[in-house]
Amino acid sequence: MKGRCLDCKNWRRNNDCCLNPYYGYCQSDFIYEHDWAGARPIFLDGVAASAPGQYQKELKTGQYFGCIHHDPLPKGETK
Repeated sequence: MKGRCLDCKNWRRNNDCCLNPYYGYCQSDFIYEHDWAGARPIFLDGVAASAPGQYQKELKTGQYFGCIHHDPLPKGETK
């Protein structure tokens, strides 16, 4: 496994007082909006939001989720 969300540039920790701070969301370019009723998906290496246009494009994860799209933080920086 390449890395964990906890130390990825694309991951944002939940900061709302009502949300669990051990979870967050990814805002990487491998997350796509796709209307499943329409044409075939055009992505092969990513994940799709199933309600395009209704919500912000994001993938909710736990801080220890691992991903092949991991982009590490600069040395010494933490979240």
